[in-house]
Amino acid sequence: MDEGGRVEVEPKELRTVKRIVEALELGTVHDGPLVVRGDQLRTRINQAASARAERGELSFDELAVEDIRNWIRDDLGLRGLDKHVSSLLIAAYALFDDRSWVLYSGTETTPPPLSDIGLGWKLRAQQLPTEEEYATARDRAGRLFGVTAKPGLFARNVGRLAADVLAKATAYEKSVGDVRTVLKRHATLLGLDTGGTAERSRILREAAALLARLVRHIDDATGLVRELASVPHETPARELSHAMDSAAAVLAALDGTDWRLLSSVHALTSRDDSIGDRAQRLMDRIGEAARAPELRRSLIPVLGEVRESGHALLDAALRLERPAPVDTPAGPSAGADPVTDAGQVTLSEHGTPPVSSDPVAPVRGEQQPLSWEPDGSGTDAGELRPVRAARRVIAPGPSALHADLTAVREEIEAFRALHPETPVEISWRAEPDGEGR
Repeated sequence: MDEGGRVEVEPKELRTVKRIVEALELGTVHDGPLVVRGDQLRTRINQAASARAERGELSFDELAVEDIRNWIRDDLGLRGLDKHVSSLLIAAYALFDDRSWVLYSGTETTPPPLSDIGLGWKLRAQQLPTEEEYATARDRAGRLFGVTAKPGLFARNVGRLAADVLAKATAYEKSVGDVRTVLKRHATLLGLDTGGTAERSRILREAAALLARLVRHIDDATGLVRELASVPHETPARELSHAMDSAAAVLAALDGTDWRLLSSVHALTSRDDSIGDRAQRLMDRIGEAARAPELRRSLIPVLGEVRESGHALLDAALRLERPAPVDTPAGPSAGADPVTDAGQVTLSEHGTPPVSSDPVAPVRGEQQPLSWEPDGSGTDAGELRPVRAARRVIAPGPSALHADLTAVREEIEAFRALHPETPVEISWRAEPDGEGR
């Protein structure tokens, strides 16, 4: 039904609706829409209720539907009505008088089916916001949440506006809260200060406060509308709306970011070379987007660069650190002994570069710790230089290989974290049966 009381009726139902509505004086039906006129029904039921309220028999603010059914029979003189017909009149009265349906102590948001209207149901007078409050709330609902509502100040319109805004606010509240948590956790990598002074942080904080004030009116439509009309916000509505609406997508981008990789990129910014410059530019782009409002500069595509750009930077750093290949003589002639030098073996047999066949004997599955030892070759005797003192013998079998290679990788990563400028050489060779055990 629109604000003028017009209702579109299916052509095949026109005859039935005309017979009921006109007989009950609820409106008129022509070839077009049904035009509802319930002023007379509303006035007569309210007169019956007011008379009994003055005698102290009931509260005018909350009327039992069975009392209204009796007034329809006795005061309005409509006797012999089928229960469904009298229930139709009760439902029409609730609509015309802007009353909400109450079953015992709970408030219902929608009226029950006609067949369910009976004992226990009441019609409660509903407090409404002022015309100014409703107009302001309608305007803000559209600009902040994209929700529209009809202009007439009726309980059904207030309820619909409140329900639509509450649904949006409830969904936004979780996304906005989660985004704020992730930004705070990774503030250092994102170039954010812990005080939350960046524009993005400030807008999200204001959005969270607004949403918290709205969602608390879960069972009070008028209260929510009044809250929406009165709550202040410094951020322009367009930016605030976009921050709330895009929060779910921003959260997905944050959750999909490889934070460990980004931490490695951040570590590269300390380098005094082109790799450090490139890493710094990437971190700067991320920081600028993280601090700006989402409407002005989206964080989503910038975070999308992290995986590809980060791996490219790490690969470039590894290429720069990799030592130049050492020229080696041509391989042995056919039939020659694969051992090219006393105590060394070639790649074709057991690996390269040649590894001494007489290393310090290790304990299987263990290794000596990383150490700094003096070495007189090419340096003063007292000068310290990094020496890789660890050696590991891998037991036969795939499980031992996987476990020991994982351990070796962790050792190298720990060493590189402490000494990023020190090259690391990796060698391997076959261990003859019984040796090193």
